[in-house]
Amino acid sequence: MNKIFILLFVACLSYGGVPKFNHTKSFTLKKDEKAFVYLRQNGEENFDIFEFSWTLYDGTNLVVHSKFRHYPRQIMLSLRRGLELYKQMILSPLAKEFSDGVWLYLEFGKFEKNNALLSVYILDPAGRVEAKFEPDQGE
Repeated sequence: MNKIFILLFVACLSYGGVPKFNHTKSFTLKKDEKAFVYLRQNGEENFDIFEFSWTLYDGTNLVVHSKFRHYPRQIMLSLRRGLELYKQMILSPLAKEFSDGVWLYLEFGKFEKNNALLSVYILDPAGRVEAKFEPDQGE
C-alpha cells in the first residue's frame, strides 16, 4: 500500500506543476489609489478594464474593490495562508478548461508603511489576450 501511495505521489509531482503566467505585475498602492489592467482579446480593438483599489486594512485583512466589465465586487484578502488570492475568469474556455481559458489572479503580498503590495497574474495558456498595466511603475 505504501508503494502505491509513493508511486501516485511521484506521478502527481511529475505531471502537475507550477503554472506559467503570461503576464505579471506588482503594484504598491496607497489607500483608495486605483490600478488598472487593460486586457484586449487578440483581433479586437477595444480593451476590457480590470480596475482595483483597497480601502481598509485591519492588521491582517485587506478590503479590495474591483470592477470588471462594469460589474463591481468587494473582495476580502488576508495575510493568512490560503486567503491571500482571488481568481477572476477573464475569457471562458473554448474547448478545454485548462488549456484555453484566461484567468486573472490578484494576490495580497504584504502591507508596509500604509501601502499594500498587490500582484496581478494572468494565466493565458493559449495566448488569447494582450495585457497592459497602469500605473506602470515598479516591477
